[in-house]
Amino acid sequence: MSLKAAECGLLLPFVMHIVCKFGGVGVHGPYLFQAGQSLLSLLNSIRGHRCFVPVEVRQSLILHYDMHLRCCIASSIALTPKHHLTVHMLFR
Repeated sequence: MSLKAAECGLLLPFVMHIVCKFGGVGVHGPYLFQAGQSLLSLLNSIRGHRCFVPVEVRQSLILHYDMHLRCCIASSIALTPKHHLTVHMLFR
């Protein structure tokens, strides 16, 4: 399943709720849950600062996305060019 950014912001809270309610997804469950939590934290931080993101918030965005990527790798999710592009966008 591949999601676009707009879909992710709407679907991710629902998926996180379902995982909390019914449990993880096998051996990679904890990594997938943490990856989702990190991505949700990143999206919530971005929503709070639409036009200008202060430096301290940008640093937290980088930390959240770093954790998201590490958890994706730990759960054998292949990274895409979209992941690479997002890293560069967070540093600008």
